[in-house]
Amino acid sequence: MIEPNEKQELEHLKQLAEPLVEYLKNEKFPHCAVVITEERIQLVRTEMSSPTKYCKHGLEFIRVQ
Repeated sequence: MIEPNEKQELEHLKQLAEPLVEYLKNEKFPHCAVVITEERIQLVRTEMSSPTKYCKHGLEFIRVQ
């Protein structure tokens, strides 16, 4: 269970991330992720992906063209 202070922190993080989510959607980067560290911001593209038996989303194998 998420503690109340963790829930607030998660909501704050989601608010901060919203512009990046919109950027990925608007710039047609559906298979990309943004990784942010103190020293770098990376746009990482998935070339190939397949769910494991632990995946709860039920997505099939995808190959990015």
